[in-house]
Amino acid sequence: MLLGVPCVSAQTVAARWDFEIRGPAGPINGDLRFAGAGGRILLQHDDTAFKSLRELHIGGGRISFSVAGRYKQFGGTVADTLMRGSVADADGRTWPWQALPLDVRSTLWPVPPRIVVRQLA
Repeated sequence: MLLGVPCVSAQTVAARWDFEIRGPAGPINGDLRFAGAGGRILLQHDDTAFKSLRELHIGGGRISFSVAGRYKQFGGTVADTLMRGSVADADGRTWPWQALPLDVRSTLWPVPPRIVVRQLA
C-alpha cells in the first residue's frame, strides 16, 4: 500500500488512466484502459492502435501485465489515485512508469488521435 493512498482491487480500479513511461529519450505518454477482466494500452511513439494487455493481474495493491512491442513487461503498485512501477523493454532495460486516473467522459487524450489523410484519385 502506498502511504496515505488506499489500495484497490481489480473490481474497483478506474477504467481510464493517463499513462507515462520515463524512457531513455524522454517521456512517452499513453492511454491505459481497463474493461472487465482485461485492458488495452496505446503508447504515443510505439503503437498505431490499442494493444491488448496480456497476463493482467491486479490485486493486493499490485498490478502486472505484458504487452507486445518495445515495452514488454509492466509491474508496480496500484491505488485509487496512482499507479506506478517499472517496465522492462525488449532489450531487458527497465524504465519507470506512472499513471493517473482519468474520468471516462474526459475529452483529454493522453495520446493525440492519429489522422491519416489520403488524396482521392
